[in-house]
Amino acid sequence: MFIFARKGVKFYQKVNINTEIKNSARPEFARIPLAALGDDEMYLKVGPNELISKYQLIAQSNKKGLYVYSPFDGEFISTELLRIPGIGKVPCGVVKTSESPQIERPFKEQLPEYDFDSLIEMVRKSAVIDEVDGVRLFKKLEDLKNREVQAVIAYGVDDQPFTAASTAVLLNFANEVAAGLNLVAHALGCEQKYLCIKKNYRNAKLFTDNLQGIQIVNVKGKYPSTPAVKGFCERVNGVMIGVQALRAIYQAAAYGLPQVSVVVTVWGEGIAEPGNIEVPFGTPIKTLLEQCQAFGTIERVIAGGIMTGKTAALDSPLYVSQTALTPLVKTREYKTVSCIGCGRCGSVCPVGLNPYYIMGAVKQEDFARVSQLGAASCIGCGCCSYICPSCQPVTEIMKYCRKKAYDYKKEIAYNA
Repeated sequence: MFIFARKGVKFYQKVNINTEIKNSARPEFARIPLAALGDDEMYLKVGPNELISKYQLIAQSNKKGLYVYSPFDGEFISTELLRIPGIGKVPCGVVKTSESPQIERPFKEQLPEYDFDSLIEMVRKSAVIDEVDGVRLFKKLEDLKNREVQAVIAYGVDDQPFTAASTAVLLNFANEVAAGLNLVAHALGCEQKYLCIKKNYRNAKLFTDNLQGIQIVNVKGKYPSTPAVKGFCERVNGVMIGVQALRAIYQAAAYGLPQVSVVVTVWGEGIAEPGNIEVPFGTPIKTLLEQCQAFGTIERVIAGGIMTGKTAALDSPLYVSQTALTPLVKTREYKTVSCIGCGRCGSVCPVGLNPYYIMGAVKQEDFARVSQLGAASCIGCGCCSYICPSCQPVTEIMKYCRKKAYDYKKEIAYNA
């Protein structure tokens, strides 16, 4: 089976990356994000200068039952407010780390079975977060209570340049991903199970033998493939979960371990030894760049994918939705010129928007037309900026247009 992403842009990435997963170098200090939901607040379960161990509970929320566990052995120092790309300013627990023993855990064939409610509770207590969208998985599962789901879809597509984390996880831990997928499907009562992967990965056959009963969906075509995959998800009435979150579910069921790490691809023009690294939450970005032998004058680091990621500081801690790190070395200057009205931005938009007309309506402050032109549907994929011959920051302008469209709809609803 295959699905095809017809609109977007085509990348020609000729260099393949090694899909071996390495362990991250241990930083001297880690800053573990203590992220809550909405108006909820985290309170500490440990005090200053207290010795802590790996997987120990260090913080818990007041209202919604959120948990944060330590990815390191070490000494808890204090808390400080840090900016995390894509999330904003978040309190972080500062830990002076110490060496942890590496424990090999054999694959378990027999796992406990969960019904829907017990699965949600297990996922919540294990602090599993879906790397695809950064949402806590128990919230995504709770939203299914009023919906009949017929399929579970594992999302293993590495869509953007310089990303290979999902493929690396599948090649190294396919049996664990499959076990997690089977647990979710059993709890939801779904017989249909799918795995979405990129067609151009020649090594897909290496892990398909471990996925009995799971149908492979080859994703062809252009970037972004997410709208096409979401369309497939709607057609089969399914729920989509990232492969790293499914692996975390298996580890929680098999060994009672919470999720404390994420596999990250470190790759780009300033990296001598690119690779996939399993990184404990809270590890500073500079630790990974040093491990992968970054060179040259790095102008900035993009966390979360070169097309949709956010600029990150070198001391920013890694978190679960940041499955790619791309350092950019200043090699050339791009001169921005006025829009020439070529319409290329509209020709590549995967959701059928025309940024040229939307941006024109914003300039005229005609927010009703901005809303009518569908600006609220923008997914921020970056195709419009990538294709623009005038080097205009179209994606950033469209994000502003999207906000204005949302504000206009709220105002209309409020005044109705």
